[in-house]
Amino acid sequence: MPANSLLIETFTEYAIGMCFLALKVFTRVHSFGIRGLQLDDLFAVLAMIFWTLVSVIILYLQKYGSNIADAKTVDSFPDSMVPNLILGSKLAFTNWIWYLSYIWSLKGVLLCLYHKMTGRTSAGTHRHRTVYLASAFCAITYLACLLAHICVCTPITKNWQVRPYPGEKCTLRKDLYVVIAILNVASDLLVMIIPIPILLKLQIPPARKIILIILFCSGFFVMISTVLRAYYSIKSINTLTIALGWADRECFVAAIIASLPGIKPLFRNTSWLGSGARSGKQMHHRFTLT
Repeated sequence: MPANSLLIETFTEYAIGMCFLALKVFTRVHSFGIRGLQLDDLFAVLAMIFWTLVSVIILYLQKYGSNIADAKTVDSFPDSMVPNLILGSKLAFTNWIWYLSYIWSLKGVLLCLYHKMTGRTSAGTHRHRTVYLASAFCAITYLACLLAHICVCTPITKNWQVRPYPGEKCTLRKDLYVVIAILNVASDLLVMIIPIPILLKLQIPPARKIILIILFCSGFFVMISTVLRAYYSIKSINTLTIALGWADRECFVAAIIASLPGIKPLFRNTSWLGSGARSGKQMHHRFTLT
């Protein structure tokens, strides 16, 4: 994929996805006011910040480059490029942190949603416990990914070292892609499975129930994007732009999945899980998908 095409896709998907995330937060404020904002809205705002950082840094990486290359390619760089490559490599290192924080923030949005959904089932206590365990697992996998990112190449300064060549473990970082893909897919699968038994027991119209199940199962696309990103990143240095393209699609689809349930009440005075007009604080506690 040419660099210009990648940038166009990156910022097109960023603009659309940000509109969905912003609408999710706006819908909550529109429905319940500023004081009605909840933890899932905080996660959504954090996701917007992290995604902005990821997208802006990708733009700068096109300008400065990085040390993400094999030894032969790095040796071919003129000395005049080294300062820019060091700066770009530092940006690439931090961008992993923002990317991981963005993806796990969206998992937080969905887990908060599931926490509220469990209050509407007869097995609410059991479901709450399941959501808490899933939340703990996601927190652990997030920290594990950050730790793997920081520790895969030591000392840490080798992550942006250009000359002498620090080795593929510090530049191509293939092992890191595998670790993060496994932990990301495992947590995605858990987050995706949780709502299905809850949705099956909800007393809502069948059509609405089917739409919700399809929505949450679209998380399979996010997992496929994660796997493809890892595959193309490991396969060859020449397929890294393809890998970045799949990373963009992962970020985009994840934003849509996390935002859609909270946007619907903006257009109709009902949540996905029930009907009825808004009625102040009491409705605020019963409103489950906004």
